[in-house]
Amino acid sequence: KEVMAIFKRLLRINKGEYHFLILGVISSIVNGGLFPVFGVLIAEFMGVLGRPTDKEDPIPGYTFDEDKFRDDSLYYTWMLLLFSFLSFLANWLQIFFMSVVGEC
Repeated sequence: KEVMAIFKRLLRINKGEYHFLILGVISSIVNGGLFPVFGVLIAEFMGVLGRPTDKEDPIPGYTFDEDKFRDDSLYYTWMLLLFSFLSFLANWLQIFFMSVVGEC
């Protein structure tokens, strides 16, 4: 009960910065949600890089497709670059909006 009273007091103090607080929370959620996406992307990328080539021990029935390897590796490279930029942007917005709220 005391925690809620403190929380309500903080909200009352920051009454004029509600929109910054909401944007900061949204940025935090986006930033936190990107980490599992990075895990999946890196795992998929490692799967692409771990494909055996014809020079290694061939798997029966498996043929190495160089074009597919190149396309998949470029796809995951660009996806990692895109999500890295999104993570940078979300992190910067999170810090900015929460700093504005914390200044008063």
